[in-house]
Amino acid sequence: MCPLELGQKYAYREGRWNYGDPVSPVKIIKIAPKIKGKVRVIHLDGEYAGLEQWVAKLRLVVPWSESDAFCADERRALIAADISCCTERTILKETVNCVLDAAHDVCRKGYGFTEWTGLYGGLLHITDFDEFVNGLSLDRDGLLSEPGAFIDRHGAYVAPFATAVQLAQDLCRRFPVQILSSARRDEQEYCQKIAEAPDGRMILYYEEELEFQRQVNALIRQWCPEAAWNEVDERIVLRDEILYLRNLLESAIRTMESKRLKAEAASLRKELEARTCVRDDRAEECKQ
Repeated sequence: MCPLELGQKYAYREGRWNYGDPVSPVKIIKIAPKIKGKVRVIHLDGEYAGLEQWVAKLRLVVPWSESDAFCADERRALIAADISCCTERTILKETVNCVLDAAHDVCRKGYGFTEWTGLYGGLLHITDFDEFVNGLSLDRDGLLSEPGAFIDRHGAYVAPFATAVQLAQDLCRRFPVQILSSARRDEQEYCQKIAEAPDGRMILYYEEELEFQRQVNALIRQWCPEAAWNEVDERIVLRDEILYLRNLLESAIRTMESKRLKAEAASLRKELEARTCVRDDRAEECKQ
């Protein structure tokens, strides 16, 4: 929320997180720096009209000029949540978020995820909706026609969790290699964290996260075409083989240097670095 201003009208709610409850207009008449977290207001309408009191700043939910749009978002979000939501950390929810993260890597635009808390807790939330749709060539009208879906006052797309699952499955069918590759990277990162963990407690934590990630990846594999599994597995085998050969070559260069074969070692290192630059440039082109 923006900093509160003296003399301005705000939408007041007795319970800040009581989504769907009515709001009433109040005006700030005093801001005392020594009284932290509260401001003095006068109620402008309803049974408390004319009452002055100190209230928690959190109860002033939005400027009064935004109150109608704010309440409309709440009503629509509650309808979407009634259709389906998922606020717990389940395999299904984590799978959806992993796929949406990977899709962001594909299009380099927009961002989609399922919220954990707040008004949109357990719902699909896509910021920069048009860019996200265009970047992934999605059916904009189809997404907007999903039951309970809407565009909020900030321009974000919000929909029930069931829509998030359908979207993730569709992305797996359309971008299987990219999504499977991203899932494998997530798994490998946990393996690396286990290897680098400073103590047994952290090792146990990362082992549990690794097992959870493997269950997520198993579901992603179910959603992706089988042909893509083989392509990703072949890429990983090829990458590992390239890394092995590179390490072998670097070891040979160090051996040559230790035996005073400097010219030969320098020539070999120059060729290795040139090959690395070409590979990096191609990888960057693929990302673009």
